[in-house]
Amino acid sequence: VSSRGGEASKLTKSGQRPGGRFKVMLCNAIGAPVDTKLCPPGLVPLFVAMTPFHVIVADHRMVYVWQYKTQVLRLTAMETSESKSGLGSLHRRSAGRERVIDVGALGRAGSHSDGGGKDAVTLESFDYARAPPSSESRVSALCASGKCLVVGLESGHLLRFGLPHVSLEARSSVRLRPAMARLNCDSSLLAVVDPNGQMCLVDLEGRDSDQSHDESHSGSNPGSSSGGNPGSKGDVPAAKPAKLVEATDGNSGGNSGADDWERKDVWDVCWAEGDPRSLAIMEKTRMFVLEDLKAGSPTLSSGYLACFKDMGVTAAMLDEIMLAPERPARGMVVEFETAPLRELLDVVDQKGPVEAYVHVEALAPKVDETRLWKVVAAAALNALELQVADKALVRCSDYRGIQLVRRLQGLGEGSKMKQRAEVAAYFGRFDEAEAIYRDMDRKDLAVDLRVRIGDWFKVVTLIQTGGAGDDKLLQHALKKIGHFYADRRLWDRALHYFTQAKDLPRMAECYFKLGDLQSLARLVPSVPVGALADSDETSSGNSAPVLLVEMASWLESSGAHEAAVECYLKAGEPRKAIDCAVLLNQWAKAVELAEEFDYPQIEGLLAKKAGELKLRGDKLGAVELYRKANKSIDAARMLAALAEEIAIEHCDPLRAKKLSVLAALEVERYRKNAMSMASVTGAGGAESIAMATAKTLDTLMTLDTAGDASGSGSSKVLDNAWRGAAAYHYYLLAMRQLYRGSMDDSMRTCIRLAEFEDILSPRVIYSLIALTAYHNKYYGVCSRAFVKLETMQHRSERSRDAVQSLAVAIFTRNAPLDPQPLQKQYLTCLEDGTGYQACTASGRLIESESGRGESRSFVCRTCRHLCLERMIEDLSNCPLCHAALDSGFNSR
Repeated sequence: VSSRGGEASKLTKSGQRPGGRFKVMLCNAIGAPVDTKLCPPGLVPLFVAMTPFHVIVADHRMVYVWQYKTQVLRLTAMETSESKSGLGSLHRRSAGRERVIDVGALGRAGSHSDGGGKDAVTLESFDYARAPPSSESRVSALCASGKCLVVGLESGHLLRFGLPHVSLEARSSVRLRPAMARLNCDSSLLAVVDPNGQMCLVDLEGRDSDQSHDESHSGSNPGSSSGGNPGSKGDVPAAKPAKLVEATDGNSGGNSGADDWERKDVWDVCWAEGDPRSLAIMEKTRMFVLEDLKAGSPTLSSGYLACFKDMGVTAAMLDEIMLAPERPARGMVVEFETAPLRELLDVVDQKGPVEAYVHVEALAPKVDETRLWKVVAAAALNALELQVADKALVRCSDYRGIQLVRRLQGLGEGSKMKQRAEVAAYFGRFDEAEAIYRDMDRKDLAVDLRVRIGDWFKVVTLIQTGGAGDDKLLQHALKKIGHFYADRRLWDRALHYFTQAKDLPRMAECYFKLGDLQSLARLVPSVPVGALADSDETSSGNSAPVLLVEMASWLESSGAHEAAVECYLKAGEPRKAIDCAVLLNQWAKAVELAEEFDYPQIEGLLAKKAGELKLRGDKLGAVELYRKANKSIDAARMLAALAEEIAIEHCDPLRAKKLSVLAALEVERYRKNAMSMASVTGAGGAESIAMATAKTLDTLMTLDTAGDASGSGSSKVLDNAWRGAAAYHYYLLAMRQLYRGSMDDSMRTCIRLAEFEDILSPRVIYSLIALTAYHNKYYGVCSRAFVKLETMQHRSERSRDAVQSLAVAIFTRNAPLDPQPLQKQYLTCLEDGTGYQACTASGRLIESESGRGESRSFVCRTCRHLCLERMIEDLSNCPLCHAALDSGFNSR
């Protein structure tokens, strides 16, 4: 990780494969990724440097340079989002933003003097050479500034490249093997440290005869920063000894051996940001601050140097931080003062701000006095020496401080306490300023102070303790605290303060964010009509939506249709209420609202939705839609049609019975609703009763008309709702009795099926009667069934001949007589299809059998079919409609 200014770069591995490439991620000041680039193949990052415009990554051989920003302060990643026009020029501008230097090829080029590989090449044209670099051309150190890039090699050579063109400007050599390199603020001096801790300073702007000779030999000016890109052979600067900074001042001669400036046991270096001849170095556990390259008294420290500016050195105690990296303490980052700053602080403590002002004036030509003037101004303000503070603030160009002095002078000499409070507030000592105001018995000023700095928690505390503020300010402060928690997504805490402030819009938002839809629905009656969703908007503003509409949309998105419809209706939006009910598939409510507010288009929407479901083959979905819309007749018709289709095409009588029962229940529901509406309407006088009766008759006539108008077989469900369900029920009962071996019960049940020739296939009915009668030895009934089969229309001759042959085979051996005569109702039903009352549990005749009275029978309140008492002793539901026996039967 490397940072510079407001941006930082981070290196990560892309992919988990062994050959995966590393990528460079550029992040902004808050750590959000801005742009990402892939490193060249084969580059394993060992050194990273960052400038305000470039990110440099290197290993022992390759140096990758990415120019992420240009001089116009524009990220190169933003260029790709421009308009598509002029793509050719865009490609030319983007080309060269990524460059690669092959240090191994550079060394070979210099040794052979062929001129190749002198400058960096673009990433697209880079060709990674197979030959490994020699031990002398391996990269061992790297540093960069806004002007140049310095690459240190293990051989002691220093390669300086000009930026932004990344062209080789100079080659030099030092006696050390560079392990660390640091450039000062103006790129004039370079600090080089070897692995043993020996450090020297290199003067990058020095000129000597060797350099002049090299320039005349190459015919170019490699030391210029114009960024030229020489490419002719033989123009690579030859490596020459670097000009080292000497220990004695005033002597600018060449390398003087023992007189050169050197330090030992150095493990960290940090140059000052504003002073090119000041730096801080770490030697073992001592830190030295060098002013004008002269070392002062050491300071005990083991921290890593982070920055050096404003006469202060900031160090991070990384060893202590890594002991608990999840919970770093503020004391792990320490700032050390330089000697001039320490001297000034001593003068302030001993002699006061006036003498400190004189002291800084004496030091002004020698040091950067900005930080010193700030110290003097702070001391003068704390001592209320306003004239001295004013002059010191002018010297450090602090306009805000100058305005403070003007304001303090306006308070007068008799307001020393108030002046001290203002100074304390200016320097961020707000608790001290509040205490001063309390001592003055001016709690209102303390409240104003907290309001100015936005400390709304203290504002609420001061108002609630009494003596300052009013209810309006308290409500405003509570809202601000609620917004504080809402910005941090702490909705439960925000709701607490919004409730105290009675901020209904924000309360509604908090309830929605917390998912408390019940509380949000309970809030609806409290919201006045016309209230805006933004509580800060005035009543005349139209930019904020109506709060009730906003709440209704929240409830609608969460599926709370009842509360959402109530909100829309209270807001005066019946159309949106109907749309909400339709969207949430609450068609009953939608139809009710459409009738109430005269919205005839709902029928078209319902028909369109049902048509879409039918086209998709989801007929049960269409039935459910009709049921939700209280369209029981349409649902019953569709269920009856489905029952017929399933019985004929899929041969599934059980499913057909279930659908027929549902269809009958829908018809019963429609009739019950019609009668209940009539009874409610007729609760008044005689005139109301007459109107209710007329309405009920009209409803029933409408039902009959609907049944007569439909020519399809599904309309039979409207005439006799339970007829189809009874047909399939007795058919299933006969089959169960047949397979159980109860031939007599099965025969009697099959005879009951003769009534349902319009629902079941006649061939199936009489075939079952013949089969069960034959096995029950009721050959007379069997003969009657064969007669029906032989005289049945729409039968092929082959089928008719087969029936006749089977009848001859049976009745030549058995006379067509019954062992006992059957009741008249059985024979009448077999002959002409006249129905009789049969038990839904056994299929037997009710009323009397063989002249004997049967046991008591019960009638179901739902389907109104009979069942013998002795047959339902072990049952808990009606055999036909499956209604509960405990509350669904009446004694007959």
